[in-house]
Amino acid sequence: MGLPDSRSKIDDIDVRIALLLSERIKLVKEIGVEKKRLGIAIIDQNREHTVLQNIENTSRNQGLNQAEMRAIRSIYKKIMEEAANLESD
Repeated sequence: MGLPDSRSKIDDIDVRIALLLSERIKLVKEIGVEKKRLGIAIIDQNREHTVLQNIENTSRNQGLNQAEMRAIRSIYKKIMEEAANLESD
């Protein structure tokens, strides 16, 4: 596979990621409204730990090495940070 084909595949993946993140953001905002209604804290360390464990397990099952798994964990931490900001709005 050449560079143009690889880039085209990445473009397709980026579109799917953007669509999934858009869907995730809508759910995050709904959760934020519900947390406010119930008086629940926006940040839930147990939930964040569970999400990161699930992501780590998925990454490991895909055969990623430790450096690649750390990169995905870092990305997910940023996603959750931004989600918390959106829940607070």
